[in-house]
Amino acid sequence: MEIDKGQVAQKYNSLAEIWSREDKWHSRTSQTIQQFISDYVAPLPEAKANILNAGSAGNAYGLSEEHMIHLDIAAEKIAHLPNSITGSIEKIPVTANEFDLIVCVGSVLNYNDPMKVFEEFDRVLRPGGYLVIEFENSNTLELIFTKDYNKKAIFVRTFYYGSEPLWYYSDTWINEIIDIHHLEIVRKSKFHFLSPFIYRFVKDENKAGPFMRFDRIFKRIPILKDISSNTILLIRKP
Repeated sequence: MEIDKGQVAQKYNSLAEIWSREDKWHSRTSQTIQQFISDYVAPLPEAKANILNAGSAGNAYGLSEEHMIHLDIAAEKIAHLPNSITGSIEKIPVTANEFDLIVCVGSVLNYNDPMKVFEEFDRVLRPGGYLVIEFENSNTLELIFTKDYNKKAIFVRTFYYGSEPLWYYSDTWINEIIDIHHLEIVRKSKFHFLSPFIYRFVKDENKAGPFMRFDRIFKRIPILKDISSNTILLIRKP
C-alpha cells in the first residue's frame, strides 16, 4: 500500500505548528531528536559544510543554515527559505556526491520506501559524510503480542493531529538496507519505550507521552533496551 504524498503535503502545509507544545507526545519526541543532533551531529565538521535537510518542514534543528538545503513535499513550509527544494526523498533532484551531511528526522522515512530513500541518500552523500535518520519501528510495545510485532514493514493508522496512515519498519530491516549500501552505524539511540504500551490502552497521546520520562530506565535493561517505538541513527558513508 502506498501513502498518498499529496494528502501528506496538504496536511503539513495546513499545520500552523509542526512540533506543538500542546502535543505531549510529539513535543517530547522533538526534544529528544534535538538533543541527539546537538550532542552528536552539531560537533561534526560536516555540520558546517553542505547539508541536506530532508523533510525539514523548515526546521534547522540548531544547525547552520548557511550551506543548508531544505527539501520537503510540503512546499508552503519551506517556501520562505532562500535554499529550498520542493520534492521527495525518494527522488532527490540534485547531482551525486553533493552533501557532507543529511538530516532526515521526524519519521519522514515512514512515509516512504526505505529502499528508494537509502539509495538516494547514498547517491547524494559524499564519501566520509554523515546521515542522521529517525524512524518509527515495528519492534514496539504498542504491537507486542500481536502478529504485527517486529514485522519488516507494517501499515498502520496512527496519530498526529488526528489519524494518519504510516509505515512502521523493523530495526532489523533498516539495518539490512544500511548494510546493502555499505554504510556504517556510528551511534544509535532509541526512545518511546513505555509510552507506546500505555497508548495502546488509553488511546490518548497526551496521557501516554509523559511516560517518556522512564526511557532512561528501559535503556539500561538488556531485555528491553531494543523494544521502543522510535530509533535515531548516526550513519557514516566510508
